Amino acid sequence: MVIRRSLRTLALSYLEAGAFGDKEQPLSPVGLNLRTVDNPNRGPLTLDLIQAMGHKLWQEIVIDNWIHPYEFVAGLSDVGHPFAEALVRTHHRLDQGVELLHVREADHKVSDAELTVIQGKPRGTVLVVGDTITDVDMTMERIELFKRHEFNVCDVVVIIDTQQNGPAFQRLLAEGLRLHALFSLQQLRELAVQTKAQIFARC
Repeated sequence: MVIRRSLRTLALSYLEAGAFGDKEQPLSPVGLNLRTVDNPNRGPLTLDLIQAMGHKLWQEIVIDNWIHPYEFVAGLSDVGHPFAEALVRTHHRLDQGVELLHVREADHKVSDAELTVIQGKPRGTVLVVGDTITDVDMTMERIELFKRHEFNVCDVVVIIDTQQNGPAFQRLLAEGLRLHALFSLQQLRELAVQTKAQIFARC
């Protein structure tokens, strides 16, 4: 299964980075690498894995959750952009008119980001898609960027929930935003434990 392979790929990259220790210890979000193979800072995720996650986002988050209707999708960061693209491609295959918003970051600083908007097209609601949330202030800066351009933001979707109802979740909730995750950190931790055991079993 492609999604299972996606998670296994993340678990393997985590193990290779040496970020995963004893199975009783929680998995640190710092070691997560959800970049694509063509990212300047190369990651483990291939296009087919990204697209599979995009379809799973549509199926399990958009369809199965009560997401506020949206007309646009945008990445929470450069790393989140490929997941946003994959979700939009899924919409297009279903003949659903959802468009991608492009954000250009000056020197990779969210605070200096510029938003490329389609001139003459009415503003609407943006679904923001990211890999994880490690800095809630940067997340809010990106959301404020959309609001300055008169877009509405109701929901934020991430691939891995590293917060587990932590401060970032509470901050977003206080701002009237809802956080949804495709996978929990616990799911990835359990798979990493299994993967580590399988590797040792083959030694």
